[in-house]
Amino acid sequence: MQLMTLARWLAHKAVKEEWRAQGTKVQYIEASEIAAAANLYLVQHMAELMKEAAIRHMVTAFPYIGVYARALSRFQRRCL
Repeated sequence: MQLMTLARWLAHKAVKEEWRAQGTKVQYIEASEIAAAANLYLVQHMAELMKEAAIRHMVTAFPYIGVYARALSRFQRRCL
């Protein structure tokens, strides 16, 4: 559930970025039109959005994973 919510948010963000790059003022577009475009984008880019959502979820849910991973890597290099 959380990953799909994040993926949908990323799709909304991507659609809005695309439209802004084309010069469209997103604040004047109906929310339903943005949602429809985001749903289409989500279907077309499901794998990459889910991957990005999983990464963002891990980073926010476990903020010290990167710190622990680097410490483990240093420890393994020293001991091996």
